[in-house]
Amino acid sequence: MFPAEVRFTREDDFFLSPASGRHVAYIAVHTYWKEDHTEYFDAAEDVFLAAGGRPHWGKLHRLRAAQLAALYPDASRFEAVRQTLDPSGVFLNGYLKRTLPAAAAAAAG
Repeated sequence: MFPAEVRFTREDDFFLSPASGRHVAYIAVHTYWKEDHTEYFDAAEDVFLAAGGRPHWGKLHRLRAAQLAALYPDASRFEAVRQTLDPSGVFLNGYLKRTLPAAAAAAAG
């Protein structure tokens, strides 16, 4: 078993930050890389989401664009900037097409 990490931070004003607009406690859970993490991570994610948590964009999670847009109040502002700077989606990858609302809509349609 690996430890859970807990740390605290003040709110910030970054568009896609889990701390955007609120003070937060970050909780990270880990498993040994050779073990199946799915059940443990899914259970932890369910608890975190029920408590109003927002996943870290660089960590494993199951959420898709619509769910993330509902959790991140400035997601549409980020999308507007992203579309202005990368209108043809050169810097999008599979993960971003699945998690960014406008990118997901474009990929689907």
